Order: sequence, then structure tokens, then C-alpha cells
Amino acid sequence: MILSVCDMPEVLRVMRIVNIVIKIIRIIVPILLMVSAMIDLVRAVTNSELNKITKPMVAKVVAAVLIFFIPVFVRMIAIIADNDREYEKCLADITSEDIQKAYTNQAEALVERAEKSKLLSDYNNAIIYINNIKDADQKSDYQKRLEEVKKEIDAQKKPVGPGTPTGPVQDTGVLKIYYFGIGRYDGHLIIGNNTVLWIDGGYESQAKKVIPFIKSLGITRIDGLIGSHMHDNHIKAHIEFINQFDIGGVYYAEDPGQCLSKKTCVKRSSDPTKLMALVKEKNIPMTILGRGYNTNIGGLSWDIVAPNGFTTGGSYPENNNSLNMILKFGNHKFYFSGDHVRSNEILQSYDASTLDVDIFKWPHHGQESVSNKFLDVLTPKYIIVPNSSIGSQAQSGISHTKATGYATGSDGYILAESDGTTLTVTRVNKR
Repeated sequence: MILSVCDMPEVLRVMRIVNIVIKIIRIIVPILLMVSAMIDLVRAVTNSELNKITKPMVAKVVAAVLIFFIPVFVRMIAIIADNDREYEKCLADITSEDIQKAYTNQAEALVERAEKSKLLSDYNNAIIYINNIKDADQKSDYQKRLEEVKKEIDAQKKPVGPGTPTGPVQDTGVLKIYYFGIGRYDGHLIIGNNTVLWIDGGYESQAKKVIPFIKSLGITRIDGLIGSHMHDNHIKAHIEFINQFDIGGVYYAEDPGQCLSKKTCVKRSSDPTKLMALVKEKNIPMTILGRGYNTNIGGLSWDIVAPNGFTTGGSYPENNNSLNMILKFGNHKFYFSGDHVRSNEILQSYDASTLDVDIFKWPHHGQESVSNKFLDVLTPKYIIVPNSSIGSQAQSGISHTKATGYATGSDGYILAESDGTTLTVTRVNKR
């Protein structure tokens, strides 16, 4: 299936706005011109100066008529410029249903392409469009088709997964999560099912603090490098990780190379240009993680519960666009929140069967406010704050849930270990 530019939902959204503006202009401006002409006429008759306003009044009437016919002129230009009349559909009256249909058509085309090509880039592009489909059944159908595509892609790459040991990290049947203390920055190392994952990490300088410890564990490969959101103080560390480890893939909620142009991040606090250049140079596969998508990264299973679409504007839109991810291992679940929890949005789509967790990583370095209503569904036994101390916002949540609270500290880490049945959490002051 080959789609034209006018089948692109992004184009239709822009053209819908253009059409609305044109309609407003063609109605309001002629009315204003005609009213102005009538006022001039009344004044001229009143002052016996009819001969003075004839030409200006006629000019206003002609202008009003011409403006009223703007859509006709625009369509004529489109027809002259394109004999096949391909672009005329771009100028038609566009509804929100038309835009949704365009998203569906585009998703179908991209899923078909991914099924044929078995390329990760085509798979990632399809995921982006699927996340914009509102029909739950259609969305689920496309996701299932892409899951099969991803299995074939992973099989071609021979990824790390259960029973596929690579390097010194072997499957002991125990999941280990290191919540690192690197000042007030997030940094999480996850080891289990022969898979090694790293989430966030602060700036490059913070990465340099933790990489020696990670290497001391015998780790030479990071199977998944995950960025919760586009803030430099979360993903700049990935540059150092890419330089010092074999990276199986990078995982983000959106393409970091597009966040500035889409205004889902702002340059004063986010500039992923260097990171994206390095990802392309090293030919590292990138996967876009969408809300509602249950996925395996290596041999570990995740539920992605946010974000549902991206926000722009405000001081730091990056925070609002944080991935909210739940890692599932046996009977235990671990919530990673980035810098923001869209609690109302998440609660509308998920209940306790998905959201009840054992460990909740408090967002925004312990400074984000999380509603008690949301915490009542999560019911965490442990709350971990990536900061040198537990701030008032996180302390309030710990008190409400009666969970055990930990701050990672300036030079330590919290270690969570699970065999799927038993969970232990311990604090290590020095690494």
C-alpha cells in the first residue's frame, strides 16, 4: 500500500486548521468589508458626498467577493499545479474522523511494510502511528501483528533472552535491581534472565561514577539502554555507556532526534543531537515504547502505562512525557516513573491488576507530588527516592502507604533481589 502526502494524518491535521482559518476569513472579512461599505454609504448620503465614496465602496465590495471565493481560487491553483488532482483532497473539508482514518490507513501501510521488510526502523515507525489510533480493537490487532514482527526481528539479531547466555552474566533465577546513588539523578541497573538493562543515568559525569562498578560485575554488554524522557540529566549518560559497552538497543518513548522540532523537549534543558549521532554511528537499533504496549526487552517483561501522547509547552515538557514502566518478574512488579506520573490518565486505563507493585521509584528525584488515590492503587511495599534524602513530597507518600522508604544517597545504592517469590531490599552505603 502506497500512500500520498495527503493521506498523511499530520498533513490532514494542518490542513484542517488551514481550512478552518480560511472559512473564518471568507465569512468574517467580507462581512466586515460590507458593513464598512454600508457605513461609508450612510455617511455619504447623510453628508451629500455620494460621489466621493463610490470608488472606495466598490473596492470594498469587490474585495469582499474575492475573499469569499478564496477556497475556489486555491482549488483552481491546486488543479492547475497537479493534473492528476492528487492534492485536491488535501483541501477538502477534513473532520477528526478523517484524521483518525488517515492514522489507521498509515498504520496499516507501515505494519504491512514491517511485516515484509522485517526491519527495526519500519517496526518503530509503525509503533508511532499505532499509538495515535483511538479504536482499542484496531490498536490491539496492530500490536499483535507487530509483536510477531518483533519476534522475527529479534530472532535475526539473536538477542539476549531466557536460556541465551552471552558474556559473564548468567541466569541464576534471581532478578537484581541496583538503584544507584549518583547525587539526585536516576540510575538503575537491572540484571535477570540473562539480560542486562540500564535506565537513565544522569549526565556523562554521573555515568563515569557508576560504570567502574558495573564492569566489576563482569558486565561488558548492556542489552537495553532505556531513557525515561529526553532531559539531559537523564539520558546524557547514555553517551558514555555507548562508548564503553556493547549496546544491544536503545529504548525511548519517542525519537530523541525529533523532540526539539516537535517541542516535546526544550533546548535549554535537552539537546539529544550528540546522543543520536552516536546511536546512528554505532548502528544501534532504536525501539519506541508506546503506552499500552506490553513488551519484552531481552528476557524481561514490561507493561508501558504512560505517556498517552506527548505534551508541549511549559517550562519542562520533557518531564510530562516520561515513560512509566512496570517490570514484571514472577510474583513481583517494579514501577519506574521517570520524572512524572500522569496519575489521572493512567487510572482511567488501568486498574490494580496492572498497577499494584512491590517497589515504586518516586518520580522527579522525590520532588513530584503523587496523589494518594494513585498510591492506593499501587500499594507499594517499598518506595525508593533517587536523591540524597527523602523530600517532603515522597515522605508524604511513604507515610500514607506505610511503605518502607529509601533514599539512594550520594554514594550508595539500594539493591532489590527477587527470585519471583521472595523479595529482599537492602541498602549498601558504599559501592
